[in-house]
Amino acid sequence: MQGQKLAVTIKNMAPNLSSMEISMGGQTAMKQAYNGKTGYTMQMGQKAELSGDDLTEKKEDKGYGNQLYYATDGTKIESAGTAKVGTADAFKLNITSPSGKKKTEYYDTKSGLLLKDERTITKGGAEISQSTEYSNYKKVGDVLFPFTLTQSVTSPQGSQEFSVVIKDIKVNPPLKAEDFN
Repeated sequence: MQGQKLAVTIKNMAPNLSSMEISMGGQTAMKQAYNGKTGYTMQMGQKAELSGDDLTEKKEDKGYGNQLYYATDGTKIESAGTAKVGTADAFKLNITSPSGKKKTEYYDTKSGLLLKDERTITKGGAEISQSTEYSNYKKVGDVLFPFTLTQSVTSPQGSQEFSVVIKDIKVNPPLKAEDFN
């Protein structure tokens, strides 16, 4: 961002605790935490409690592998045929969360891996389209994780694309509930 690399540390703990810290040049630029009930975002020393759609989204988010909960958490899934994602053929699924949020997920017809997801959200009265493409899957333990994410965001102010390269994924590291406050 602005010619500098960002360091991002994301922690998730079942059932739905999460934290994310973004630093640039060794300084924390943004932190977001959710302890399973409440959460906050802190930017430039300003702390704001999560509320409304942001809080609802965190309550529904199960961290990595949300798809594992689709059959039991009230998520609705509708097949929308197939589509191309890059050069791959993909199954296209329309997903509706328990709170009514909609997104589309694309899964490789050969490997079954998630290739892309798309959603449109409204922030401050403006529609924002977001998509994330997942690639460069590598095995960590017994699970395949994407190590490259390409995120595209389109808003009335314009479009941006971010490339995220994951350096390390740790499964079941020692975490404490305090990590999410």
